[in-house]
Amino acid sequence: MKLVRRLLLVLVVGAVLLGVAAALLVPPAASSAVDRGTRHAFGVGSSLGGVKASIGPRTTGLGFADFALSSPEGFDEPLLTIGSFGLGVGTRSILGGTKDVDELVIEDVVLTLEQRGTANNLVPVLQHLRANGASGEGPSEPSDSATDDSDEAGDPGPLLRVGRIRISGIAARLRLGGIVGIDEVDERYEVPAFEMDLEDATGDGRTVSEVAGLILEDLQQRALGAADGHVPAPVLSALRSTLEGGLEGGLGAAEDALRSELEGRASELQDEAASEVDEALDKAGKEIQKGLDGLLKGGG
Repeated sequence: MKLVRRLLLVLVVGAVLLGVAAALLVPPAASSAVDRGTRHAFGVGSSLGGVKASIGPRTTGLGFADFALSSPEGFDEPLLTIGSFGLGVGTRSILGGTKDVDELVIEDVVLTLEQRGTANNLVPVLQHLRANGASGEGPSEPSDSATDDSDEAGDPGPLLRVGRIRISGIAARLRLGGIVGIDEVDERYEVPAFEMDLEDATGDGRTVSEVAGLILEDLQQRALGAADGHVPAPVLSALRSTLEGGLEGGLGAAEDALRSELEGRASELQDEAASEVDEALDKAGKEIQKGLDGLLKGGG
């Protein structure tokens, strides 16, 4: 009986100690890892409202609240905000080089895509992600520069093996201005929830940059796909052209893509105007001819 009591006491004390460790040790480390990892991955700063953790014998749960990813310099609105996201990390893998994440749940997401003239808030971030190897072409080891512990560089963090990602409560906001021939737009709309299975893509372990790149690229494609019917077609076409041009060749390509889009739009408007003039002239000619016919018949 005494042995049973002692065992129960050990289990209770162990559970309390695990809870204390989760409350005091894991959240600060997780918060710091998010800050360093996002700066390294995206090239911009971020803020985080809070972190909660629960340590279990098999899985350690981590929950994050009120995450905001800043836009590059020149843009005021956050590029991405997330109300909450949670994940379960295999407890045994915490001390290893590669962390096992069975499921990542992301909720209450707002992605803001902003275009000011030829400047775009998403292009520099995607370029930074791709430069860090986040292109989905396979696992990559952190470079010497990527492991710099300075605040500016951040660090790539651990390698991750990720199973399923579920993203819900998604909204996109498109803001465009300073583009000749296109009225300013500030439109928000819903994006359907979706899931991603990254088990094969991250089987050998991927850096935070690589996982973040896979998620963000998929999210922006879905946001643009859901924009049809919510924003004018010329606006959406101009945004797509700038994104594609910027990712292919930087600012010069973005300017060329946008200029080509505007020239094409101007040509369409001219063709539409010419067509309307032709229709009006044709209609007027028919009316005149109808009147002349009436006069001739009356005179006969």
